[in-house]
Amino acid sequence: MGISRRQLCGLLPFLALGLNADETRISSKAADFKELPVEKADNGAEFRRLVMGKGYNAVPMEIHETILPAGGAPHPAHRHPGDELFFIMKGTVEVTINGKSSKLGPGGAAYAAGGDEHGIRNAGNEPAQYFVATIGPEAT
Repeated sequence: MGISRRQLCGLLPFLALGLNADETRISSKAADFKELPVEKADNGAEFRRLVMGKGYNAVPMEIHETILPAGGAPHPAHRHPGDELFFIMKGTVEVTINGKSSKLGPGGAAYAAGGDEHGIRNAGNEPAQYFVATIGPEAT
């Protein structure tokens, strides 16, 4: 069974979407965080972005490192449609998800599903380092 020119022309827009998705997909990358540019916030937080763009199936994704000063928070608790994962490397943080708080140290991790209210703050007396991976809308 063949495909007509009319059917082929009808498929062209879908083929173009597929090609475009590949062009905008994040490339594989390895990075030494000491060599990545540092973004500094007014509250003393530092951010180093590893990737930002579209991953598999053109889903928005952003991954960065955060270093928070003692007592600091990157922003107030908030909600967004994308999922967010936190991986704690140094220090002690308090992660609050839908009103429930947990203190986490090195090796700790937290997951906030899209739509859940969540926040993170440094609950220790030294800088805290953690990584954030946001997947879905508002990741880019």
